[in-house]
Amino acid sequence: MLCQTRSRPSYRKSIRRGEIGGAFETLLEERQPADGLFRLAGMMFRDTWDQRRAQSGQALGERPGQHSRNRKADRNAARPDR
Repeated sequence: MLCQTRSRPSYRKSIRRGEIGGAFETLLEERQPADGLFRLAGMMFRDTWDQRRAQSGQALGERPGQHSRNRKADRNAARPDR
């Protein structure tokens, strides 16, 4: 790989791939996410999950806001042979 930064002494000189990879790994290991990042990601995931669940319930004929927690148990209870 060639260095493309004109202001560097290594401009237009070859850099070993392992050297770049090692430096990148070190950089990633040093990075720490912000304190609230995981909480925010969890809230976003939960919101998206709830929206999808509501959409699937509407597709199955359920009223919005009514979600069965155990659909398999509901199906088995409705079957007369069990």
